[in-house]
Amino acid sequence: MIRRPALLAAIILIACLAAGCSSFPGTAEPDGLDTAIREAADYFNLNIPAGNKVAIIAVKSDYPALSEYIIDTLTEDMVNDRLFTVVERNQLNVISTELNFQMSGDVDDNSAQAIGRMTGAQTIIVGSVSALGTMWRLSFRVLAVEKAEVQGLFSKNIQNAGIISVLTSSPDTAAGTDGGTAEQAQAGSRQTAVTPQNPGLNNGTYTLTPRPRGRLNGVWQDIYISRVEVDDEYMTIFFENKESAGDGYGRSGTVNWDRGSATIIDLDKPNVYGKNTGRTGRNNGSVVSCVFERIDGRRFRLENRQGIVFTEINLGAPD
Repeated sequence: MIRRPALLAAIILIACLAAGCSSFPGTAEPDGLDTAIREAADYFNLNIPAGNKVAIIAVKSDYPALSEYIIDTLTEDMVNDRLFTVVERNQLNVISTELNFQMSGDVDDNSAQAIGRMTGAQTIIVGSVSALGTMWRLSFRVLAVEKAEVQGLFSKNIQNAGIISVLTSSPDTAAGTDGGTAEQAQAGSRQTAVTPQNPGLNNGTYTLTPRPRGRLNGVWQDIYISRVEVDDEYMTIFFENKESAGDGYGRSGTVNWDRGSATIIDLDKPNVYGKNTGRTGRNNGSVVSCVFERIDGRRFRLENRQGIVFTEINLGAPD
């Protein structure tokens, strides 16, 4: 990771030398990218409920250093404004490694919500920066984690000058490109995406050892996943109340398993997910199984909108 102070110092030095500066650059006009990020922070201050925990999930671009600069600067502005609790980058980096996504990559709303729930955030911010002719366009979406409602949209056009020009013109800052103009970067974005492939699952029953365990709002619960049954269209997940053997009761308490209230997310391809169908099995009032749309990933996570999250589900060979 490029640390922002060193990155900023290098940017200022390069920009100053390129312009033939003879005085300290602090007397120059405000940088366009920094100004746009500051305006975005001001917009968030007005549109996100004060006191919310906020996670800045990702800023999509072809330049990881640019994405990182935007995230770091926005985080700094929001922390200093003291209106929200901002999720630490270290925590997001751990999750991004586990889910195999990049802070400069494309993250859909469902995946972003899942990441938000994993961090305990109430609001998530996802952004993008893309070429717009000879300019750049910075955009952000603000989403409420639980209700999946859009809390705000912000966009700003930025001249291809100053910090953004430096970060998009060096081959060292580009992802899969040779640097170049904004137009070239935009064209390159359609050529560099690579999606990992998972071997498909066979139909059958997969008994899990050890059993993934659920946490509700960070507190361990007596609910485990004992097995997964896979057919052509669906995956049925079975719950037990003990780590090794149980009585067939999944202790999910008042957790809601209605249609669309839970999601399984492919950990190798986070954009791939399956929703629960609303079909459940019950034993004396306890939910003992839940049916999901099928995915072919062998490593996935189960999450419920009410805050229950299971440890990683890893399918080997069927029984």
